[in-house]
Order: sequence, then structure tokens, then C-alpha cells
Amino acid sequence: MNVSRRSEYERRARDQIHEWKNPGQGWFGQTLSQIGWPVDRLGTLLKSVADSAGLSDVINKALNGNVGVLADAALWTVSAENVYGSFAGSDTTSASAPISSPLIWRRLTRRSVASMPSTRA
Repeated sequence: MNVSRRSEYERRARDQIHEWKNPGQGWFGQTLSQIGWPVDRLGTLLKSVADSAGLSDVINKALNGNVGVLADAALWTVSAENVYGSFAGSDTTSASAPISSPLIWRRLTRRSVASMPSTRA
């Protein structure tokens, strides 16, 4: 159907459907946009300075390294026995504990054992 031949009803219906599918930003979103505007501008400025100085790769590697350290620290703070006990439904010393342990148990055990101080003389 040719667009110029649409009736007023069809044009209004199409416009209303378009508005319904693509709603405008509400007051809360507008407020957050206003609050976030300086942060966005600062990020853009810092990124352009880092790119011009050739520091963007260094910054990315440093941030990724920090995230990795935090993830490792989070795993080391978890008690592997408690996690396994919650999965198995019983304590880990009982004979009813399953023989094959879940993947998370193996990962937590490996991390917690690796982080323990050595008792060898």
C-alpha cells in the first residue's frame, strides 16, 4: 500500500505502535543520564589521553590482572568443605559422601590446598 494513500486512522495507529515499541526515556532514566553525563565525559577524555599516550593496553592488562586477583581472593575465602557439604547434603567425612566430587569441589580444593603454607621442614 502506498504511504500517501493511508488514512488518518492508519497513520495514527502506526505512530502509536511505533511509540509503544520505542518508548521514550522516563524521568528516572533522564535523571540517571544527567548524573552519569560527567562520568561519561571524564571516561571519554581519559580514554583519548590513554590512547594518545599508548597506555590503553597497559591499563587494560592492569585492570584484568586486578580482577583476576580479586577472583582468586574470593575463591580462597570460601571453605571448600562447607561448599561440598552443602552440595552433598551431609558432612564430607561421612561414608555416604559421594565418591565423585563436583567440579566446584575440585576447583575449591585445589585453590585452598595451593594457598596453604607448607608444613615440610
